[in-house]
Amino acid sequence: MPTLLADHDRPRERLWRLGPAALNARELLAILLGTGSGEHDALATAEQLLHAADGGLRRLAARPGAELMQTAGVGEAKAARLLAAFELAGRLAREARPAAPRIREPADVARFVGDRLRDLPVEEFHLLALDTRSRVLRDVLVTRGLLDSSLVHPREVFRAAIAEAAAGIILVHNHPSGDPTPSPEDRAVTRQLVAAGQLLDLPVYDHVIIAGDRFTSFATAGLLEDDDEVVAGGGPARPRAPAARLADGWSPGQRLTACVNDPDSAAPPPGARRWGAGRAGSVSSSPLLRRTCRLRRPRHAV
Repeated sequence: MPTLLADHDRPRERLWRLGPAALNARELLAILLGTGSGEHDALATAEQLLHAADGGLRRLAARPGAELMQTAGVGEAKAARLLAAFELAGRLAREARPAAPRIREPADVARFVGDRLRDLPVEEFHLLALDTRSRVLRDVLVTRGLLDSSLVHPREVFRAAIAEAAAGIILVHNHPSGDPTPSPEDRAVTRQLVAAGQLLDLPVYDHVIIAGDRFTSFATAGLLEDDDEVVAGGGPARPRAPAARLADGWSPGQRLTACVNDPDSAAPPPGARRWGAGRAGSVSSSPLLRRTCRLRRPRHAV
């Protein structure tokens, strides 16, 4: 008997709510299948297809249509959709891929995701998984909607980074309000994820907030190295571990002199540190940080 799923748990609804990258292989196959058979729903049929291919997409994609149709509920029409999808994936893989962008400073993060996030009407929380040379391995949408520590679980954040064998991650989300000042919830989520990354030996290099043409970097604002942590129960405070160092060009020991080469820019707050050359744009007058930077729209894509 087919399994009844709540509307928000169905693969197609999850795809529209979270994006295709949030779905596993079984859910993506179920969307391609559309429907199941009388005894099995599309998810169960997708599970059978994967099981017949020993769980591997590469083996499944290599199977001819006649073998795909040996799975109950897969006829000519569904097999044709699967074959077409596998062929498109193969052609895409054979196309020349542009070089992965390198992240040397917060402005690089803003340029990489700014065009996609700056004008969104809702908040999106992403992670950038980086290799040992600070190149972006993958941009993962973690959640969509108001940022909340109950929704952004470390397990979901670090799962993709571990799968990519990332050397470290950068957190990114947008503020539709146009104000890049971190909220208390932003800071709470960041503290939680930095602590989890330290346990996993998978460092969080920064958390960048995009708001219109401005952005804020937790690293350059000194917010990855908050004051001593308050221990529950009234125990003595214990110092936080220093924030992680980006593989290339991130120097936590240096003071951030300015967001740009501007002698009139505001002085950095205590604990602020330098990512790199600081080519981000003019400094905002944010009362909290004085460290929000204005994003220049690049002439060329990164």
